[in-house]
Amino acid sequence: MTSKVVTCHPDQTVNEIATIMGDHQIRRLPVTNHDNVVVGMVTVGDIARDASEHVAGETLGEIVEER
Repeated sequence: MTSKVVTCHPDQTVNEIATIMGDHQIRRLPVTNHDNVVVGMVTVGDIARDASEHVAGETLGEIVEER
């Protein structure tokens, strides 16, 4: 289990969320409210389906990139 879970908030933009996913190389990102209660999950697929295939493709490229 991950000791420091990376999350996002519902008020963040798709681009902010995609950046977090790419920076941390994760495909699924829990969404928490400001009390740190999980209220949802965002995936790269969600970004591709609901926002931008281009942003999702760039994010996936960063996720799979060897560092």
